[in-house]
Amino acid sequence: MMRGLAFHRLHPLVAGFLFAWVLHSSPAQEATVTAFHISTRLVVLDVSVRDRAGRFVTGLDKSQFVVTEGKAVQAIKYFEGPDQHMLPAGQMIVHGSVDLRKIGNAPVTLLVLDELNTPFADRAYAQGMMIKYLQKQAAIMPSPTLLVAAGDSHFTVLHDYTQSRDDLMDSVRHHFPDYPWTMMRQNAGDQMTRTLGALDQIADSSRGTPGRKNVIWVGSGYPSIDETGMAEHDAQELTNAIGIVTRRLMEARVTLYTIDPGGPQVAPPAQLFSGSDGSGAASSPSLGPFDPSDVDFAQFALATGGRVLFARNDIDHEIAEETGEGNSYYTISYRPASDSDATKVYRQIRVTMKDPSLQAVTRDGYFTAPPPVEKVETNASQKQPRQLSYDLISAAQTNLIYNGLHVEAVRMNNGYSIKVRTSEMQWVAQENGERLAEVTVLGVAYGAKGKSVSKRAVQLTERIGPKDALDKRTQVTLTFPFAIPPATARVRLVVRDSGTGAIGTADPKP
Repeated sequence: MMRGLAFHRLHPLVAGFLFAWVLHSSPAQEATVTAFHISTRLVVLDVSVRDRAGRFVTGLDKSQFVVTEGKAVQAIKYFEGPDQHMLPAGQMIVHGSVDLRKIGNAPVTLLVLDELNTPFADRAYAQGMMIKYLQKQAAIMPSPTLLVAAGDSHFTVLHDYTQSRDDLMDSVRHHFPDYPWTMMRQNAGDQMTRTLGALDQIADSSRGTPGRKNVIWVGSGYPSIDETGMAEHDAQELTNAIGIVTRRLMEARVTLYTIDPGGPQVAPPAQLFSGSDGSGAASSPSLGPFDPSDVDFAQFALATGGRVLFARNDIDHEIAEETGEGNSYYTISYRPASDSDATKVYRQIRVTMKDPSLQAVTRDGYFTAPPPVEKVETNASQKQPRQLSYDLISAAQTNLIYNGLHVEAVRMNNGYSIKVRTSEMQWVAQENGERLAEVTVLGVAYGAKGKSVSKRAVQLTERIGPKDALDKRTQVTLTFPFAIPPATARVRLVVRDSGTGAIGTADPKP
């Protein structure tokens, strides 16, 4: 079954109104969704444990950890030690995104050069320090690393995942940074929107990689915003934006570390450095660890269990610190013991150690409702929901590979044959025993200069029998008719599961 869709023109770095790309959801809708998901959700925490000297502690077992959500102690369901996340030393396993399937639940690193919010001189310094950091690494890096630049006009992959130190250094050396026009216009709303959009893309694109993603964000981040001075409607949209992005980061197991290359400056709030021991600021009822009077980019580090580094001029050492910490952690999973307070917008987590000389650092908590998934409009004459359009078009206009769905595409006479793993799709049982799944497919053809020359979006419905297997070995095949103009130099296909919102991309031959 196929339905044509109408997509209105929407730039992925949405300008204009402060949160034009954010979903609108009422508190009542949030509560309804929350009550269902909290009772079934598995909460996964990546926990770093250090002694009083700041050294990482290994050799612990789950009996030494106490996990509390709200006021209730939680039973640890799954536990992994640091040795279960390690790749073999000195072996080149990852040469690109396709090789991530070989590393199991090992962590990956994303190095982000923030060219949207950072002054030109600071960016040039940061770029030089990143080269200095890489020069000190082993030729075969222990963590597969992706190098990206978040610029004013685009979110660009400078080098795909690799363990090659030299290839990463070469990419940094040959990168010419994007000029920060938005920052020069001094529009804090635009800067925040684009920055949250970049975090959103990181979460969506890495969702299919099972292990921890350590995002090392080198840059100033967007200017802080005071929610208390906003109109009620704008403040609610800010709250929605933070909740959606933070939940997506959590579901993708992203930990954010921020490094401000601006050098020594006035210290930020103390809560930015707190761990999960309850010493941070009290959670806001709707914004969790975010301070409504000073919604700062660095607070996303606390919200994801990362750290903030600043007021230093040794960026190469700071990157090394954070990549080292991001590769040394325990993983703890639990199911909330009670849903009595499931309608709370934010639920706080504490991880403490039975040995009082040890400190555990992890995320401060989580926003309860899952990231909402907007439905496709079936009427072809209607414009699609803004978040849906943003997600799909953002994935189409970047060279970032999305693996929320593992997608393969082969050129056919009238378009493409697309294969998707059945285990990654949401299947709904029907009365006759069949199971049904729906996906949205967007195809965009680009000319030699990178301009779109053709695009098409359809919604496809797939049915399988009651006894058909749903595992990594089985795939469904989707037929996507798509006329490719003769001048096409590149094609990107974006596939989005209509039930979960998971996105996968493919770049087949034109």
